[in-house]
Amino acid sequence: MYNIFAAGTNTSSPFHNSLFMFEGYSTQGVKAVPSSSTAFAYRADNLLVAPLLQYTPGGPALDAAAKQLGNQIRNVLNQGAGYTELHSYVNYAYGDESSKGWYGSDVSRQLKLKLLKVKYDPFGKFNFYGPISISP
Repeated sequence: MYNIFAAGTNTSSPFHNSLFMFEGYSTQGVKAVPSSSTAFAYRADNLLVAPLLQYTPGGPALDAAAKQLGNQIRNVLNQGAGYTELHSYVNYAYGDESSKGWYGSDVSRQLKLKLLKVKYDPFGKFNFYGPISISP
């Protein structure tokens, strides 16, 4: 992953101002709550890892190159983590992930999440990014 990022963001690259963000957080409180009692997926994931590809807009070809580099990095990270499915924190997602990638594939967890969505956002005011389908 480092080699791909370094080659794609070197000083001659249009992505030379890019960075890689690693976020960790205390997990003691998260792990103190039984996983089965929550709607939040991927509770065992302890780090948020995100390449931030920055560049001056330059048209569709440059956008496609950024997408290709980002997907290449994401695939290597996913494989390196040993995942068979994509785990994406919805706030950092690219937008081409499935809702399972954002919210997990566990059916009971999905149902809990949908019920919470109906309860706390019955009019869909927060559906702009990463919407949760409220249909059963």
